Amino acid sequence: MNFKQVFKWGLLAVFILFFSGIIISLSPKFYNIVVIKDTMLFYLGAILFIGTSMYAFLFPEDIRFSKMDLPVVAFIFFTIVSFIFSSSKSYSFYYLAIFISYFVIFFSARIFLNEKKTFDVIYFLLILVALLVTIYGIFLHFHIDILNFYDDPETIKRTPSTMGNPNFFAGFLILTLFPAVSGVFYFRNIILKVSSGFTSGLILYSILLTRTRAAFVGLLAGIIIFAGIFLYKILSDSKLKEDFRKLLKIFIPASLLLIILIFFIAPEGYWNRLTAAINLKSVSTTMFRIYTWNSTLKIIKDHPVFGSGVGTFRVEYPSRKSKRIFMFEEHHNAETIHAHNEFLEVISDTGSFGMLSYLWILITLIFIFFSVIKRLKNLRFFFLYLGIFTSVFASLANNFFSVNMRYVSSGVTFWILLGLIFGLMNLNIKSDTDSVKAAVRKFSIIFLVISLLWSIVIIPKAVRYYRSDKNLKTAVELSKMAVTANMRGSLILSLYYYEVARGYYIKTLKFDRNNVIANYFMGNLYQDAGELMRESERFNKEAVEIESNIKMLRTAAAKEIPGSMRRVDIEKKINDSILLLNTAKKLLSDLKNPANAFEKSIEYYNVVVKNSPYYVQIHYHKGRALRNLNRFEEAITEFEMYLKQNPVDFEAYFILAELHRKTGNQKRMDELKEELVKEVNEDLRIFPSYLPLHFTLYKLSISENKPEEAERILLEMFKLPDIHLNKGFDRAVYLLYSQYISSKQFKKIDEFKKAYLFNNLKTFE
Repeated sequence: MNFKQVFKWGLLAVFILFFSGIIISLSPKFYNIVVIKDTMLFYLGAILFIGTSMYAFLFPEDIRFSKMDLPVVAFIFFTIVSFIFSSSKSYSFYYLAIFISYFVIFFSARIFLNEKKTFDVIYFLLILVALLVTIYGIFLHFHIDILNFYDDPETIKRTPSTMGNPNFFAGFLILTLFPAVSGVFYFRNIILKVSSGFTSGLILYSILLTRTRAAFVGLLAGIIIFAGIFLYKILSDSKLKEDFRKLLKIFIPASLLLIILIFFIAPEGYWNRLTAAINLKSVSTTMFRIYTWNSTLKIIKDHPVFGSGVGTFRVEYPSRKSKRIFMFEEHHNAETIHAHNEFLEVISDTGSFGMLSYLWILITLIFIFFSVIKRLKNLRFFFLYLGIFTSVFASLANNFFSVNMRYVSSGVTFWILLGLIFGLMNLNIKSDTDSVKAAVRKFSIIFLVISLLWSIVIIPKAVRYYRSDKNLKTAVELSKMAVTANMRGSLILSLYYYEVARGYYIKTLKFDRNNVIANYFMGNLYQDAGELMRESERFNKEAVEIESNIKMLRTAAAKEIPGSMRRVDIEKKINDSILLLNTAKKLLSDLKNPANAFEKSIEYYNVVVKNSPYYVQIHYHKGRALRNLNRFEEAITEFEMYLKQNPVDFEAYFILAELHRKTGNQKRMDELKEELVKEVNEDLRIFPSYLPLHFTLYKLSISENKPEEAERILLEMFKLPDIHLNKGFDRAVYLLYSQYISSKQFKKIDEFKKAYLFNNLKTFE
């Protein structure tokens, strides 16, 4: 083996190592650490950038370029231009690094993987990785977590495999399904043929297990593309008709069997989930997407030429999002970070020129593909080309409703497949070898210098990104535990978790001091801690109980034999209790008083405002902190800013109305009420069964001391078809019973049971 082969296979080994790691995730809990995959992508991109540049300099005769590469180069150029004009450089640089890595992977696949040996290795690796993550995904469907990635696999209803999200897993499966099908025809080895067929079946089954509607669109589009081009080849090539007829006898029955099989193997509720997307008057992601796309068009309108900057959608979106969007999504979407449509996000990020170059890539692929397969006489390679070509466009159909291209597992796979098919088809295109060789040698030195400079910047940043994100994930989990502890009645345990979380937030900000999410949650931590500090009586009571329990445990330990299991267990409980109390006291000691905690929260919120001025939620929480400091006028300003960007947060309406009451601005209170009623009625006209709107009217009636009106609103709610969803029924019953009990109208409780529970059971089934 000569130096050239060692060099090429060395880069291939690096490629295999990182690609497998990015897809599979090599350690438990890595699926939950977003940046670990990104970090591996940055390492891979940097190594391949240097390696490809060196290879081009040493062996320019092996490098083939053609007009096929021009649209990709144009897309790179306009991605970089969008970064230069970006509205948020910190977010843009992160996504620029991701896209640079994608482009490097594309060109590496284009250059290195067009020889049969290297190509077969990567092609088999792709199918093998798909097989492994698919098997794990199927295990998870049956609540078997063999790698212990998930805390409670029993709660998993849509299998996410190692991706942490069923939508991301489905996006990867769509990309690998058709290459796996083509492997049945491409590989000569019977074991590889059977493996490809087996993997294809498992991938198809797993797509159904993810219950992802966008993936179903991609699957349907892929089947149509695959079958359509297959028939096109039959009709256009008379010499191969006989061979195709033989295949057709297998293909048609197999396709019919597959369609029938899909109906039988689809998990329970799959078809209901698909049909639910058509209902535009329900809590669904369909209307959520339509409203999100409408907001994305506003970003495009404001940044039509070069875009707002690669990766800045999450910064630009909040100030433009539709005020109706909350009605059609079950969770809070003020912080939506993607457009849920790849094409719209490309144009919003990189502008018209970026989108045109992106379409140029796809159109070039279509034209070259059909020109190549017209002349192609080898059935094996026809199916190979067909599988990869289908996967690219099936994925794009999937991403018309999804964001898998922004997730590295799907993104890496997409650009590898694009590089593979461009490289393979480039072998069929004539080029001037001598002129290309001279150009490659000339420019490879420039690219080598650029690649070295890029690596010097991105590798240390990748390490910092990973460390920052790892600590942030732990901190956020601890913050949630603190909230839960307080809800369950333990103030000291809540303060304990906050203090431990604070340490992880500090570590996070050490590696990424402008991290918007870390500063946001750190501000929330100080604000929540400040509010807990006001409950000094409750703290003292709990502290006395813990100290008393420690004394009892010490007495019990003294009676046990030193070194016995019983004594060791008691001493551990003593140490845990002491640690719990001392940690909580440390937080209180550091903060000194509630006002100081609120001031600290504002400091962190200001960092968020500086780095992400359109981060809408920050004004709500900063307003809370200012209200806690009795700085009412400043708090009013923050809540007014928040409601301009998020006019349907009715909780904010009530807080703002209370602030105006304290400052004696009755006129603005009346205006707010009118705005609130107007918004609610308009929303009810669009979505009459949306429960939070009815609860808002109820709360408004209670605030105005109108119990009869409040009762009427609650009773009307029980006639709504969706009252049983999301604990709406339980909440309404609780409020109604509380109202009857407080007003001592006990007979009405029995009347309600008879009228609404016993006579309308079908409503609640």
